[in-house]
Amino acid sequence: MGWRVLQVWPYGDLTLASVLPPAQDDFHLEIPGGLGAAAQPQFGDVDASLAELRKRGVEIVDPAVRDR
Repeated sequence: MGWRVLQVWPYGDLTLASVLPPAQDDFHLEIPGGLGAAAQPQFGDVDASLAELRKRGVEIVDPAVRDR
């Protein structure tokens, strides 16, 4: 979905990653991954990413992208 990996580090049996959204540097998300974590599909642009999130039931609340 175009997110950039800021940092990856081990935490017990998990691997944690801190990621930044495309073209935004003032927000990051920490994601835990464990054994069996698999690579996920890549999305070509923000609109494709938003479509996938909506398909998964994610509510988009940011007015800048909500109506795209």
